[in-house]
Amino acid sequence: MEQNRDLHKTLYERGIEHTCHEYPDNHSWEYVDSHIVETLKFMEEQLSHA
Repeated sequence: MEQNRDLHKTLYERGIEHTCHEYPDNHSWEYVDSHIVETLKFMEEQLSHA
């Protein structure tokens, strides 16, 4: 998690547009299941603009 936070900070400081979300949990299957649809929709939208 700390590496993700460091990357977010670096991108922010350099003015690089990005999206960063943190959710509490340990990335168990329950966690993945609760976020997979949202994540895939986000990825589809981002890739459609590439």
